[in-house]
Amino acid sequence: MDSNKGFDKILLLIVTILFLIGEVLIASAIHVPDGASPKRLIVQFGAFMLGIVMIFAMKMINYDDFKRYDKHIYIISILSLLLVYVPGLGKTMGGARGWIDLKIMYFQPIEIAKIGFILVFAKYLEKNSGNINTLKDIVKAFIIPMPIILLLLAQPDLGGAIVFFCIIFGMLFLAQINMKVVNRAIIVTVLTFPLIYLYVLDKILKPYQMSRIKDFFAFSSTATADNYQVFRSIIAIASGGIFGQGAFSGTQNNLGFLSVSDSDFIFSVCGEEYGIMGMFIVIGIYFLFMSRMLGIAMSSKDLYGSLIIVGVLSMFLYQFIQNIGMAIGIMPVTGVPLPFVSYGGSSMLMSMIAIGLIENVASKRRKINF
Repeated sequence: MDSNKGFDKILLLIVTILFLIGEVLIASAIHVPDGASPKRLIVQFGAFMLGIVMIFAMKMINYDDFKRYDKHIYIISILSLLLVYVPGLGKTMGGARGWIDLKIMYFQPIEIAKIGFILVFAKYLEKNSGNINTLKDIVKAFIIPMPIILLLLAQPDLGGAIVFFCIIFGMLFLAQINMKVVNRAIIVTVLTFPLIYLYVLDKILKPYQMSRIKDFFAFSSTATADNYQVFRSIIAIASGGIFGQGAFSGTQNNLGFLSVSDSDFIFSVCGEEYGIMGMFIVIGIYFLFMSRMLGIAMSSKDLYGSLIIVGVLSMFLYQFIQNIGMAIGIMPVTGVPLPFVSYGGSSMLMSMIAIGLIENVASKRRKINF
């Protein structure tokens, strides 16, 4: 079969546009026009170009082959998360020991674990599709991701753990999980949340993570660091008005009031400099991006391919909602990047590899009726 037959050039074009938007916003966030070092722009560009190479290299692989190596992929995913504990290699940043020092850049092993888990979980769900009907079945399905989630909570990386829950539920939904069981679980969780909050989360999460949750529910106070960040983010977005203050002219950004503006609050830079219109354009591009992935999932030649795409789609969708939600104050601060826009070499590279998986499925798809 011709590997170019179903290759989605529009999807790759959308990703490239998001990357270019990100480069412009990052340049503003790190003040490159004012003479600051462009190193982060170069790292981002290098990760993107390496990602392009990986996308076309992955066209030569049949994604079905990943099924044969699911155990190896799973072990590599676990081991990658353990690398952060190797002396001299692991590094603590932002309160979490979730990075490894590659000298030329810092890399987050969770990015490897995300892709690896999606491939492994897709095989499991394909085999058990339509047979996840009881609480026991759900518990069995959670045995696969649980070691990864526990390792992330130990770092601690609450935002990363939540990403995995979103991936899991997205893929379970496609695997025809019994929604009655899900609804009951949701009702029980909502009713018992006060007890979970007081007696479970307080024991699992670190003090600063609990503080973030408390700060989110007490947003009227700007005395805490996280609330102050969100407060400044909202000011920046509001000051942008309809059309923004202009490229590289954001007041809050240029005066240094926006924290982590090249990553966590990159959307705030967009809102301040390009206004509501700029934000709507970016959001519209993301909706087009998501719809392209969904279309490929629906036309996949098999359930395994559809599950892979839905796993990747769920990952990107959560990151999109969480990052923008942080910027406008409707989500707690968790340090989740905006896909292809926020600065982060490891995030960019592995996101491009995820696109490579989608293009791999797209190249072998055929129209089917659901």
